[in-house]
Amino acid sequence: MDLGLKIKKLRLEQEWTQEQLAEMLGVSIQAVSRWENSQTYPDISLLPAIASIFEVSVDSLLGVDVYQKNEKISKILEEDHKLANLGKTEQRIELLRNALMKYPDSYVLQNKLVSALLGFYYAQDEKRDYILDEIIIICERILKRCIDDDIRYSTLQSLCFAYDDKKQSDKAIEIACKMPHRNICRENLLALVLQGDELIQQTQENMHDLIYQFYNILWGYQKITTSPLQLIEICHKFVDFVKMILGDNNYGFNYYYVYQTYMKITRSYAKLKNTEETFKNIFLAFDYIKAFENRPEQTKYEYWYLDKIITKKSDSTSNVEYNDFDVLLSNLEKSDYDFIRNDNRFKELINQIKNQ
Repeated sequence: MDLGLKIKKLRLEQEWTQEQLAEMLGVSIQAVSRWENSQTYPDISLLPAIASIFEVSVDSLLGVDVYQKNEKISKILEEDHKLANLGKTEQRIELLRNALMKYPDSYVLQNKLVSALLGFYYAQDEKRDYILDEIIIICERILKRCIDDDIRYSTLQSLCFAYDDKKQSDKAIEIACKMPHRNICRENLLALVLQGDELIQQTQENMHDLIYQFYNILWGYQKITTSPLQLIEICHKFVDFVKMILGDNNYGFNYYYVYQTYMKITRSYAKLKNTEETFKNIFLAFDYIKAFENRPEQTKYEYWYLDKIITKKSDSTSNVEYNDFDVLLSNLEKSDYDFIRNDNRFKELINQIKNQ
């Protein structure tokens, strides 16, 4: 049944006038009339209120079969992941917007749209505040009604990023403080209560996750460290840590973190106008980019304490369609590298990157 006709049917069952329904919803009589005549549809944000007034679910209001709805949403999420893996962020946004026209009360789709919008925002050279404004609106809508913990925490994280990018640090800090302390996070608690194979799997995942945690710490040091040499020192600590955990090869997705770290080292040496160290670390970064881009679909680690961990190339996502060779070329166009631009080694490197 058409949504407008459904609203009219429910209103008549309650023996309410259009004026009474409009007053309860805080809209005009004309709006209710247009809904019931199928001239327009209620705003998505009004659907939970309409459903609540009639004491039905939003799914029932929309005439949706819950099983079929969940099946269709699962297929949409699969398509969204494929697009994310290819870095097709704008196509993700279009897909999710269209899906939400059909399933406006799906918090998982709303959360994925927030993720896609954040990715689109970060991929733009010219930052656009209206994207952050939309992200904040969607996040607040999710948090108002969603009771799924995973979606709520993911939404809080996105909302924190959005406020931080809008330079509203007080709000960002307030939201960050709502998140659980890492000492009581799910992964740590599971490592204490699981047994057998499940405990082995969780313990190995926790070990592997330490690399990502350390990499995030580098961003903090990058913000607070004014000395290039100090940043170089902590970056080398990270590379040594990765080698300690994973050995000298077979890093899987972690090649990404290592090459990004060597680029931090490269930029630091470039600021110091240290020609030899700049070249040394550019070529190291290039080697790790090649390893990252050419890594196999599936990676298993060589050490016994990570032998249950398998990372898949198809599980990774990106905000952009271009690859990391393109990113490296773009970085090397910056004025930081003007002092070595005429060096034959630099020209040879550029040619090698373009030939990838």
